[in-house]
Amino acid sequence: MLNEIVNSTLFQNMQIPFLIVCIILLVWMIDDSMRRTQNKWIFPGFALIVSLLPFLLSIFSKVNYLWLFTTIIVWLLYLLLRPEYTLEEVKLIQADQRMKDLETKYYEYFLVKNGKICPVCGLPVEDDYLICPNCFKELKNKCPECGKLVDMNWVLCPYCKKKALRDKGSEKNE
Repeated sequence: MLNEIVNSTLFQNMQIPFLIVCIILLVWMIDDSMRRTQNKWIFPGFALIVSLLPFLLSIFSKVNYLWLFTTIIVWLLYLLLRPEYTLEEVKLIQADQRMKDLETKYYEYFLVKNGKICPVCGLPVEDDYLICPNCFKELKNKCPECGKLVDMNWVLCPYCKKKALRDKGSEKNE
């Protein structure tokens, strides 16, 4: 049955268009793989050898359909195995990710520097909070003399010049 199809005049007349389609697929695979991989000649060389070797063999033998099937199989394998993104797209994605990381670090730094986030849980807190409402971390002390809020790390109150009381946990660590 297969020999009848191969030996038919319709198949014989379709060999040139099939060859053109196979060459177009090979050129597309070479161009696409050069845009998607670092090593630019391994896959195109493999595709050329695997696809065109059966065509060259079909010139000297009676099997004329093998080159068409190998080219289509190589093309389908390439579609399954090729990288998802081109090298330019990968560079853009990496640059975009670096930009997002820098923005995140900047906003974290800005929030930490301005003292508007809890140093333990990272949630936003107001300037006048004594403790974090989420994790109950003590954020500020009240000055025993003037009653104003004093940062936990300060040794004295900048408002009344009196020595500020530190919490007992920080005194044990020192």
